[in-house]
Amino acid sequence: MDLKLQQFKADFLKALAHPLRIRILELLSDGDKNVNELQGLIGGEGSAISQQLAILRSKNIVVGTKMGNRVTYSLRDSMIVELLTVT
Repeated sequence: MDLKLQQFKADFLKALAHPLRIRILELLSDGDKNVNELQGLIGGEGSAISQQLAILRSKNIVVGTKMGNRVTYSLRDSMIVELLTVT
């Protein structure tokens, strides 16, 4: 296995290494949501959710689509749902 692929895998797993990020991904597996919707489902501060979404976006795990003055987030790849269901 080459070093670039190993680095990609390590970065991907680091991005999943936070309970709030995993919860966000679980909620997005049910469908696209904006920050306000996620905040209503999770509770807590919207800024904390936005911060975690920024990390997930930087690792290309989620994608944001601007609709008016809101950004709707979705999973970049549906295989993430499968990964999250593995116990």
